[in-house]
Amino acid sequence: MISGVSSVDLYGALYKVMYVKLDPTQMAGHGVTTQDILDALREENLESPGGEIRNDVMTMPVRSDRLYRDAEDFKQLVVRTTADGTGIYLSDVADVAIGSRNEDATYKNNGINNLSLALIPQSDANPLDISDRAHKLVDDMQAFLPEGTRLWVDYDTTIFIERSIEEVYSTLFITGALVVLVLYLFIGQARATLIPAVTVPVSLISAFIVASALGFSINLLTLMALILAIGLVVDDAIVVVENIFHHLQQGDKPLVAAYRGAREVGFAVIATTAVLVMVFLPITYMDGMIGKLFTEFAVMLAVTVLCSSLIALTLTPVLGSKLLRLNVSSSPINRIMTRGFDRLENYYRRALATYCVGAGWPRW
Repeated sequence: MISGVSSVDLYGALYKVMYVKLDPTQMAGHGVTTQDILDALREENLESPGGEIRNDVMTMPVRSDRLYRDAEDFKQLVVRTTADGTGIYLSDVADVAIGSRNEDATYKNNGINNLSLALIPQSDANPLDISDRAHKLVDDMQAFLPEGTRLWVDYDTTIFIERSIEEVYSTLFITGALVVLVLYLFIGQARATLIPAVTVPVSLISAFIVASALGFSINLLTLMALILAIGLVVDDAIVVVENIFHHLQQGDKPLVAAYRGAREVGFAVIATTAVLVMVFLPITYMDGMIGKLFTEFAVMLAVTVLCSSLIALTLTPVLGSKLLRLNVSSSPINRIMTRGFDRLENYYRRALATYCVGAGWPRW
């Protein structure tokens, strides 16, 4: 028995039944009606109680066995008696044969007819745990199967969940690598890359805590929300870190630079967060199936963005005041990029000054 399974649906099974195909021509010739056949089947095809067998421990009911077991027995069933006492048998007015309940449906795998068992999990069960237990149970049952019979897992829906989880990990890794690369190229300090390495996981863990408090589960929609939110989470950290470093370059002390840097971009971070929350959160108020499906997606995404903004304005400045320093020697790549941006800035200044003078704008 597998815990968390609500039911097991059976596909491809052929249940044995008795078919009685009436012949209207023969019925009319013998003066037999459909009701005559139904009455005969009800009266003769019975299992009657035959009493009980008792002892000091148990009581067992006894039933009298019916006379009709197979198709040949049913063919000898008398459905009507003529005036001279001659019996009209079921085989005289119908074809009797044993067949399956549904002969028009079958279940095939690789062109071979087989029997399928579908495990239906409970609404609050973990499908990944059920899948692992089912695979283990299938392997354990191979030794008890009859010769020529094989049991295997043909279709597993949890593969998509596992791949979605792997996609979250890969997206988080790629995003983290890009954030570290951007900060290292533009700031030139390896210690600056430690800030998003701390703040991004903290933001995601905070979102998981809120999701757990709200009773959400880890499913495809919540995982998709996390994948989208990872790109939004790192933006706030990058903006705050770069602005803090800008104030360090202006000559401020680390603590003052952290305060001023976070204060300058604080409103922008809050504004972008409010816009994202107002875009996704109203999905929860939609009626019908769409609202039920995407409620967890919208709430998870909104909560992740809110946690990201909160941490970007609190934890990131604290880490920036402790880790960012101006007197750290920059890397060769950073010096090359700095010279390139300085040339681009000088070119832009000259182009802007030339355009302003040509347009008659006052110089300042």
